[in-house]
Amino acid sequence: MWLQVQSELTSVTLKNTGISGTIPDQWFSKLSGQITRLDLSKNQIEGKLQPHQLAFPILQAIDLSSNRFEGPLPLWSTNVAELFLEDNSFSGPIPQNLTQLMPGLQRLHLSRNHLSRGIPSSLCQLENLQVLSLRSNHLSGEFPNCWNNSFTLWGFDVANNDLSGAIPISLGFLPSLTVLMLGNNKFHGEIPSSLQNRSGQIPPELCSLGNLPPLDLSENSFLGVIPKCFDNLAALVYGNSSEVFENQLYIVLRGREPEYSSIVGDVNGINLSGNDLKGEIPDEITSIHGLHMLNLSRNQFSGRIPDKIGNLEKLEALDLSHNRLSGSIPQSLSSMIALKHLNLSYNKLQGQIPRLPQFNDASVF
Repeated sequence: MWLQVQSELTSVTLKNTGISGTIPDQWFSKLSGQITRLDLSKNQIEGKLQPHQLAFPILQAIDLSSNRFEGPLPLWSTNVAELFLEDNSFSGPIPQNLTQLMPGLQRLHLSRNHLSRGIPSSLCQLENLQVLSLRSNHLSGEFPNCWNNSFTLWGFDVANNDLSGAIPISLGFLPSLTVLMLGNNKFHGEIPSSLQNRSGQIPPELCSLGNLPPLDLSENSFLGVIPKCFDNLAALVYGNSSEVFENQLYIVLRGREPEYSSIVGDVNGINLSGNDLKGEIPDEITSIHGLHMLNLSRNQFSGRIPDKIGNLEKLEALDLSHNRLSGSIPQSLSSMIALKHLNLSYNKLQGQIPRLPQFNDASVF
């Protein structure tokens, strides 16, 4: 009650305060119209959110994450820029009219709920959208191909859903894209098939995403080869740090949630594991000097491990297991001073592993 009579209140932060139970129907509408931020995250609040209009003309952020809310997503009409509803039990579809109700959205975090059906194409109409995080729901259907005008979108995470079809061509026209997480879905075809120039290959247009850490396309059904132009990914070559999804960046090694928490954070990684990729590992990949994680496991790569693999001095995790690699293990591995996790098993490699700085004994797992 005290909060509802504070007419000059500009921010409400009740994060991690042990609040439980449901929110009264009229509670939101009785708060001060001067509020710019509302944070009730990390509590035990439950129940359904009613579709009442929020009378907060200058509200910038709503954070109701990590609670026990359920039912459909709330149909609020507001100019909010940031909406955090992840880690709840919301269900049903993402409303088609969400973009009309919240046209100013810049960050939409709906991960780890029970949302279903498809990703509405209307999300492409959010001109200021920067982050779209839909990880770990039950979303299905094909990826909308309408992102041509999403010039500010830098973070895209739809991993761990049931999405299918090909990666749309419009993703190749996102000039600000720095995080692309598509793992653990049912995507198929070439990467992306709608940008293909040559049959059987990952097209070089993907490399025009010059600011791309990390890249996670694991656990799908992609085929083809890795393009030699991967060394053009400037953010990986130079190790530029960039903002990532706070508490939402996952390295999926061997199809699991990350074991290596020390790697999560300011990380540059490429994860193409669990696909149907073939051909040789291009030498050009050894020019990505800012790379911290490389996972090409469970594909059909053949030929030799690039001799200059040791140039990746910042690499902490290397997984090339379950392929058709042959020849000797490069001695340049001994130059990888940061390497902590190495898996070369289930190949046709020969010879001994060179002495590794971070290992007590030269062994693979």
